[in-house]
Amino acid sequence: LLEAPDRATLHERIEALRLEARSLDLDVESATFRVGAAWGAALPGPAARPIAARNLASASLAASLLNTASDLYEPAGHLYRRSRTTGAPIVLDRFAHASHNAIVLGQTGTGKTMFTGAEMTRCFVRGIRVLAVDPLGDYRRLADALGGTYVELGASGGLNPFALTRGTSEGALGAKLALLSRLVGAMAGGLSRDERPALDRALRAAYDACGIGPDPATHGRRPPTLETLVERLADTPGGAPLARRLERWATGSLASLFTADEALPLDRRVLIIGLAGIGDPEVRDIAQLAALGLLWDAVRADLAPKLVVVDEAWKVMRQPSGADFIEELARSARHYHAGIQLATQDIVEFLRSDFGEAIVKQCDLRVLLGQTPEGADALTRYFDLTPAERRTLVSARVRPRRSR
Repeated sequence: LLEAPDRATLHERIEALRLEARSLDLDVESATFRVGAAWGAALPGPAARPIAARNLASASLAASLLNTASDLYEPAGHLYRRSRTTGAPIVLDRFAHASHNAIVLGQTGTGKTMFTGAEMTRCFVRGIRVLAVDPLGDYRRLADALGGTYVELGASGGLNPFALTRGTSEGALGAKLALLSRLVGAMAGGLSRDERPALDRALRAAYDACGIGPDPATHGRRPPTLETLVERLADTPGGAPLARRLERWATGSLASLFTADEALPLDRRVLIIGLAGIGDPEVRDIAQLAALGLLWDAVRADLAPKLVVVDEAWKVMRQPSGADFIEELARSARHYHAGIQLATQDIVEFLRSDFGEAIVKQCDLRVLLGQTPEGADALTRYFDLTPAERRTLVSARVRPRRSR
């Protein structure tokens, strides 16, 4: 606020102020016919309205943020949150680490879904493909907001776990046979010693009948179905008992889940497979394993960066074949420039299992949210947390679940 005894002196002082400000790379704005706004801007505290507006480049705007230094700052990454102690931004790039995987551990209502959804969105903005299995229908609106594809499994839709992805390598068929062996074992409640070779022969015969072999050029042909496999098993020595146990899935009440004629659009930037329409939890877990197998085909098809989300991971891992497959995903993802995002609320059971401990070791990013006292004790033992850190986990506020 400049004052002067006369108009000439006032102009001199204004020009002197402008020259001084220009030497400091500042602009001085005359508040002509805006005396009230100018007076408000000169008062203590923030101005109610700016006197002048200016467009800033992103780099200039970022430089104006007053942040203290952070040890968790990787320029190529994206924002996760601010530090509780210093307020500094935590910016991480999972693809800059030896392992691209992350795991989120927290009880119900502590923000696992919100955190995972934010991670999916930020990865999408960075040009990373997002593939996910959604057991409870939490990410449908996110898929719509990102312009992605949401495939709902249940009475109105299914998938064919026998389908192969175009453009995969010569080892794709062998990997598919290994996955199908796990899946069939989960459906049948386990495989005996005699049933394993019978299943292998029946699987190969089913693909041979469709003209599909190790040559990737044949992988675009119409694949066999679970019903085809059951027919082959019935004609294979030692396979008849297994064929009978699979009839419920192939031709019975659950046949619609695994008899889809159209292949999943695995080339989409955002593809989420929803399982909320499947009422039986055990059936949902097996459907999740089948969906993950198809998403894994998409991961192996090229080396573009991808995020694969496995929500409620422990539900799949309760099946030995599912736990083995999740561990394989965690170990192999980085070879295809993919990161696995795991989330679970069953902390004690997860860390108690051999597979769970092995999977945590494959995750360079571990996010600990609010815990029950039992879960906090398990995490304290595993991660060697301090008493203060344990209290923070136990005292984290649990938010009520909002209706979708």
